[in-house]
Amino acid sequence: MMQRAVLATLGLLTLLGVASLAYADCPAYWTHFRRHCYRFFGSHKTWGDAEAHCNGFSSNSHSDEETIAHLVSIISQAENDFVYTLWASSRETSSNASQLWLGFYKPYGRNYFTWSDSRDIGFTFWDIQRPNNVGGNEDCVEMWEEEIEHHRLKSWNDRPCLNKASYICKMQMTLRPV
Repeated sequence: MMQRAVLATLGLLTLLGVASLAYADCPAYWTHFRRHCYRFFGSHKTWGDAEAHCNGFSSNSHSDEETIAHLVSIISQAENDFVYTLWASSRETSSNASQLWLGFYKPYGRNYFTWSDSRDIGFTFWDIQRPNNVGGNEDCVEMWEEEIEHHRLKSWNDRPCLNKASYICKMQMTLRPV
């Protein structure tokens, strides 16, 4: 009798578990890394236009703040390396392809940088003597590439937001039922 009750309970739990199973994935043309989806765009836009373009994507139909895409935020060295690799493998080879917008910026009237998706700032990868705010209006951040002694550096630089660069959008993975 006890065994039947246990088996019945296990069977019910298994059914409930299967019914609630879901998997996460990324839409077509997006690449996953950990729990997020990333997409490179080679068209050169200002920082604001690039962020607005990213905001047009969402990982679900509700488009709430947590699922809307933003310019890429980077929270670890591993993610920085992933973003660089995605950019380097996707971009054009012209000389003006050495900058990529990140979602790091200084809100108007503020003297600090923050992520456009409101993530905590726990990791930065500034180039030497950066940020330097040359000209007093470098309020947006790019990943840029320099080659020094045959090593490619993928560090960050502050730059005017009205300059144009390619960009990567980032959003949460979509949860889909099985």
